[in-house]
Amino acid sequence: VGELEGFARTVERAAMARSPDGQLCASGDPYGDAYVWDAKTHKRLCELDLGHREGVRCKACCVCFSPDGKLLASSDLAGVIRLWPLNADGTHPGHDFDSTNEWPPYFQGHSSRAWSLDFSPDGTRLISTSNDGNVRCWSGSEPIRQHISGTGPLTNEMAFMSSEGNLIIAENDKIQTWNRQTDKTVPFGTSFDERAFSVAVSPNGQTCVTGHAAGIIRIWSCRTERITRTLTGHAGNIERITFSPDGQLLATGSWDGTARLWDMVSGEELAVFHMPPHCYDVAFSPNGRVLAFSSESDATLFDVASRRRLHLLQGHRSSAECVVFSPDGKTLATGSADRTIRLWSVDTGEVLHEIAAHRDGVLSLTFSPDGQTIASGGRQGTIAFSHVETGRVLLDTKVGNAKIFELQFSPDGQSLAVMASGNGQWDRPVGQASPCCMPRDLKRPNSQTRSTDNRHLSVD
Repeated sequence: VGELEGFARTVERAAMARSPDGQLCASGDPYGDAYVWDAKTHKRLCELDLGHREGVRCKACCVCFSPDGKLLASSDLAGVIRLWPLNADGTHPGHDFDSTNEWPPYFQGHSSRAWSLDFSPDGTRLISTSNDGNVRCWSGSEPIRQHISGTGPLTNEMAFMSSEGNLIIAENDKIQTWNRQTDKTVPFGTSFDERAFSVAVSPNGQTCVTGHAAGIIRIWSCRTERITRTLTGHAGNIERITFSPDGQLLATGSWDGTARLWDMVSGEELAVFHMPPHCYDVAFSPNGRVLAFSSESDATLFDVASRRRLHLLQGHRSSAECVVFSPDGKTLATGSADRTIRLWSVDTGEVLHEIAAHRDGVLSLTFSPDGQTIASGGRQGTIAFSHVETGRVLLDTKVGNAKIFELQFSPDGQSLAVMASGNGQWDRPVGQASPCCMPRDLKRPNSQTRSTDNRHLSVD
């Protein structure tokens, strides 16, 4: 048939592919490059540099063409999957993608090498199998947004305002809203003197609450953008605010070492919970019956109706920075400066899993809407995704070295909002992944085959 020259070492079978029309061949070498060749003339058309990771060139493990031949997917030893656009003649245009392309340039896909890649017949999905024990399905249906324009260096917290993915953002001396469709930020409400540390939106979307320095809490109408009530009682900065699911109650956590429960109708303070020396985070369970607070080295669960303590959750070796309930309310996740995430049973207070997904302290947590995945943000720019049922770390990615202060899944679960070191971001750091966690470790899948109806995948 012919010979493609220029390889000094063995090329693995998975690192070779042919385009659907048979006109092109692709191959990857152990030195960190992938190549596209003319299948008839054996002429090398382009060379794709996979780059370096920690000073070592990335070995190409696998390559695959999209059904239309316009994309080449590659994977390396670190589990990174790259997408390369190709011209009609098989050459590379010299850039990853333009702003209109629906695929991001790469996915931080696996914690180990991907042995097999395959596009779906319609080209809208990419399936990968890896030595890390995961089969993953990727979609590139929306371009990545790396930064929300108009936000400043002193952004503190954000919250979704609507199902369309619009955000409200608390900054140092102002509140702003961001429209996802226009990518524009506009001021919200009137100016104020006290720094804004926190923000929350009521479940019906009609009210938002901001927490400020000196213990001031302001309640706003989202429609008129006017202050309807001011709550006082805390003696320190309001670090966290959250609504009960029915919107009737408000819980606040402060640097003064207390958490407080408020009646949203009357503005009355209903209870004070002492969490010395600081209350880091507060959360309501989805049914509104349980409150969670975190403090210096532990978290506490309280019954909302009786104000009685249910469980003291101890085990972290440093401050418990964040707490969040799973969508079904059966699990509480805590993230700590000790670099671990703990999943607790709300009923028994027992630890279900301890997850070591970070090399630095954990500052933020959020569950996906389906409750299967928990995303966590660290002090050094790492975002990790872990499987709730098994406690297995699925993948992680970096967004620089900034602290990840806040994470929020959009209501449809398709995107993740990230607030890093005071800058608002709308970020989908790993494309859109649908992890398929296997009950056993996949040591080395040799091939993958899809059923004719495109609903099932077999891995050999």
